[in-house]
Amino acid sequence: MIDKAFLKNACDGIFLTKRGRDIENTISEFMSSNSMNELLARGVAVGFSGGADSVLLLIFLRKIQKELGFTLKAVHINHMIRGADADEDEAFSKEFAEALGIEFISKKIDVPSIAKSSKTGLEEAARNVRYQFLNEIVDSTHAIGAIATAHNATDNLETVIFNLMRGTGINGLCGIAPVRDNIIRPMLQIPKAEILELLNEAKIPFTTDKTNFSCDYSRNYIRHEILPKLKNLSNDPEAAVARAIKNLKSDSDYIDVAASKIFSENCKNGKISKDILASAHPSLFARIVSLMALNVSEKKPETYHIDTVRALIAKEKDFKFDFPGEITF
Repeated sequence: MIDKAFLKNACDGIFLTKRGRDIENTISEFMSSNSMNELLARGVAVGFSGGADSVLLLIFLRKIQKELGFTLKAVHINHMIRGADADEDEAFSKEFAEALGIEFISKKIDVPSIAKSSKTGLEEAARNVRYQFLNEIVDSTHAIGAIATAHNATDNLETVIFNLMRGTGINGLCGIAPVRDNIIRPMLQIPKAEILELLNEAKIPFTTDKTNFSCDYSRNYIRHEILPKLKNLSNDPEAAVARAIKNLKSDSDYIDVAASKIFSENCKNGKISKDILASAHPSLFARIVSLMALNVSEKKPETYHIDTVRALIAKEKDFKFDFPGEITF
């Protein structure tokens, strides 16, 4: 059981300490520099697992809600993966949100069954159903227009490493986007360790997913085996990767603008000169072909499709090649 009076007082005072003020300022500045406050004004549904990250995010948004006056809801998805532990997390999340006077919405979704039927991994299936349910809430009410998730700087570091080991391009190395469509991630500049230190200092409770300690999942292996070793190379690997992401994003944005200019000036009725494509730098080629595909389909071609088309253009006079989304190049 949560001591509601203690919790409310602890949450009210969490940003009064030096550590709390530093974290609050970092989040506020990051939100401002990424134009998140405009989305907050529409009302926000917070993905609330009850874990440390989402607990701090909910506390922060509750604080600025009082200043900005937007609608705030805590949304919990019970993935039905961990049995009684998942039910306990749901109960804790409900009690926590209601103790702070925040509307709580939850739903049980059988992720293992969905993963099996869709032939996807548990992590991917869980992520898909989370965003689907959050967007359903956005679509069902005029009071909510944005979604906030509690991804942090350590999550971002893990994502960059994970994508690197999959042979990603520059966009994958840019990590998690601070803002994507109606989704905001206010805590991307805060390392996990700082979140835990602040909550423990304030004696604010949170849940812990026991599966996070298993190295059976790729991300957990990165978290427990790879990240600790990075400390031998950098005192603050999250900050180092954040700087790299900033530089990569700047370069990526420049290439995107150049590709968009070529596309808008030369692609008419879904067609573009073969000579223009053949002479384009590989980075521009990939983006132009992706823009062509996305102009008629919601599915973006993968590296395999783009590389195949580039090879065919170089040696074939006429060809047809199928892309995702039932379109043909």
